[in-house]
Amino acid sequence: MNSYELAIVLTSLVGDSLSVIGGVLVLCVIALLSFLLDYKVFGNDLRSLIIVCLMVSDTANSLTNLISGLSVLRGNQLTNGPFCTATGYIGQVSVQSSDFSVLLMALITYATFTPDPGSPSSRWLARLQARKWVLVLPLLLVPLASASLAFVYPGYERASFSWCWIAAEPVYARYVYAHGLRLAIMLALPVIYGRLYFRIRNAYRVAKERDLARRAIEAEWEYSMTPPRSMNKHSYGGRPDSIISLASHDTVILDGDDVSSYFESVRGPTSLKCVAGARRRKRGASASPEVAKLKQLKKAMDLMIALPIVYFILWIPGVINRLHVATNGRTTWVLEALQTSTQYIGFVNSILYGLNPNVQSGLAELWADLWD
Repeated sequence: MNSYELAIVLTSLVGDSLSVIGGVLVLCVIALLSFLLDYKVFGNDLRSLIIVCLMVSDTANSLTNLISGLSVLRGNQLTNGPFCTATGYIGQVSVQSSDFSVLLMALITYATFTPDPGSPSSRWLARLQARKWVLVLPLLLVPLASASLAFVYPGYERASFSWCWIAAEPVYARYVYAHGLRLAIMLALPVIYGRLYFRIRNAYRVAKERDLARRAIEAEWEYSMTPPRSMNKHSYGGRPDSIISLASHDTVILDGDDVSSYFESVRGPTSLKCVAGARRRKRGASASPEVAKLKQLKKAMDLMIALPIVYFILWIPGVINRLHVATNGRTTWVLEALQTSTQYIGFVNSILYGLNPNVQSGLAELWADLWD
């Protein structure tokens, strides 16, 4: 093994190690918080199930590559045979299951924020929620089927310095069993998350405008109906029944002919403006719950929009390398080095998907309970 090969193997091992550690930690945290401490971070929803499946798939793939890489690092030559076939088979199943998990996560997230309950995406989500077993089809059965078909033909062989995969010949095999789906997902993710991002942003804008209109109406109402503090029930014609205090505020309700004369007598712009301003300051410029919730979603989407970008950055070197092999019959050490980025996908997924808001809130609650 020359220095270039050693550098590539070590870089891959670092990515595999981080991915295994990240996946195992996320799975342990979910198990600890949900099943042992009953913090309910793992719900009965589709996203939770898919996240667990994604973590298991990434961990299995990275662990397989880690074992293969350590074997090569110890001086064992990676050759075609039972060990290579076994690691290649597991790698194909786990990678394709991971790809389907990422795609389903995007589709379910998009359907969750569909405003119309009667829309096709909402109905699809409701049916899927009622039949969670359907997820077995794309997450397990399809990867097993493609890996088994690849085992029958064309088989598995050494694909890099430290891992095995579907044989390079015939050229179309890798694209039929793996690359075709991955390219489709790489094109679909920006579209799905892009539409979702703009949908939430527009909903936030509409809700904010509605909230501002509501607050303006409230301010105008208070401006019109709030008397100066110097006024009391004895200062207006001796008619205490015409002034009714509401909720210990200075807001009053007038009846009969008192209304027009009251506004003529007390519409002092300075005093009323001060009172209205004080009331707004007392109430604070807090937004409605709808705006606050959408604002949190918008912040989450700012992070979520990074998912397709990261997916592209980490996977595109591998795709380019495979395209080069398909057209030229061999790879280069530069492309091999760039392809090591794919070994870090599990680690990134464990951060972006595994450390989701439910897990973060569960850890925060556990930390608070420990120090309570």
